[in-house]
Amino acid sequence: INVEMEGVDGLASGKISHAVLRYASDREESFFGLGEQFSHWNMKGRRLPIYVQEQGIGRGLQPLSFLAEFVETGASGEWHSSYSTIPHYITNKHRSLYLKGYLYSVFDFTKPDSVEITIARAPREGRGALKIAAGVVTGNTMKEHVARYTQYAGRMRQLPDWTVCGGAVLGLEGGTDAVLHAYRAMRGAGTPIAALWIQDWSGFVKDDFGTRVNWNWRLDKEHYPGWEEMVHQIREATGTRVLTYVNPYLSNKQSKDGNSAENNLFQQAAKLGFLVRNSSGEPYIQRCASRTFTFGTIDLANPKAVAWFKEEVLERGMIEGSKASGWMADFGEYLPYDSRIGGRVHGQGYSEEEDPEHFHNRFPEEWAKLNAEVVADRSSSGSNGTGTDEGEIVFFCRAISTRSPRHATLFWTGDQMVTWDRHDGLHSALLGVLSGGLSGVALTHSDIGGGTKG
Repeated sequence: INVEMEGVDGLASGKISHAVLRYASDREESFFGLGEQFSHWNMKGRRLPIYVQEQGIGRGLQPLSFLAEFVETGASGEWHSSYSTIPHYITNKHRSLYLKGYLYSVFDFTKPDSVEITIARAPREGRGALKIAAGVVTGNTMKEHVARYTQYAGRMRQLPDWTVCGGAVLGLEGGTDAVLHAYRAMRGAGTPIAALWIQDWSGFVKDDFGTRVNWNWRLDKEHYPGWEEMVHQIREATGTRVLTYVNPYLSNKQSKDGNSAENNLFQQAAKLGFLVRNSSGEPYIQRCASRTFTFGTIDLANPKAVAWFKEEVLERGMIEGSKASGWMADFGEYLPYDSRIGGRVHGQGYSEEEDPEHFHNRFPEEWAKLNAEVVADRSSSGSNGTGTDEGEIVFFCRAISTRSPRHATLFWTGDQMVTWDRHDGLHSALLGVLSGGLSGVALTHSDIGGGTKG
């Protein structure tokens, strides 16, 4: 299905704000998939926005959600809030449809006898036609539908043996002594350990939200003295790998508390023009969970920024600097609609590829692609600095777009609560895994004990 909404009857193309695709359904038709959906399995009777975002804290679990909203409006999330919203579904009637674009859309299943999909954008002078591109998948079973849909979206590759046969992946932090103490205690108890995931390898900062990872992707040698020796000993003694953490953001405030990073990556990126910009052409500064924790975003619509982040940050700073065998490639949901991307300066026109309304939902896909290219580049050069073949390196993403599965080696369902509840606990994580699988998210996982404490 390909439709272009041109201007008609004196209405310019740029003034067209939305289009609606409507077709027949019936009362007994059930709708599944649509990415990792944490609240409901069947979307019949519901109206679901396709917009990648933080899932929130609590998501209706009381009194936690009330308290989260008291601290900051929107912090608790909604039933539909998800890091992974994919415009694709499969029904019990063996019907399946997906959108090919990335604009904000709404799938409306509230009517008993029809489905409505609204694709929306902000009207703006000079914009081209509003395009609707969709695919219809046919099949006789769920398996056939998934197989044919993933011919378009992409399929994930098989995980290396160490991830599924090697034991637990332990999330540890707190510095060299704390990590080694916990590791030795677990080994002494007879626990098989495949890897240690150490997210604070780059150091930490403190704010009113608590102790946070320092978003300046350089090994903090004060926080982790003897890092290389620790990694080598753990790998040589037991085969246990070390994984680290990175995201597409750079902190613009470097605290002295716990930070000894060699370079200020935010300043470098800002000087080179590699950060997402605001309407004035300056780096767009956002905040995360605290008014004092602020950052800039790498402009993934700018090929030069992508090349710099791959070489300077991931390859030199993380892989060579930390000897990591893999990492969490976190976030990807924050691109603002009013930002400037693609390396353009304020006042210049831009293409659809450089439109933040198109790029917001595409950002997670480009983030996964960037990480995958780093893995492939290290393999083709014959050295990744970790003693690990390219096929054994694993990075796992949280935010997911339609074609993210063709790039990422693994996904992660994000920060659920340390509870069993259906709103934001283990129940919701299981729903997310199941629904995501129908939209091509074949390999994913959640934290065994949850991620966020109330």
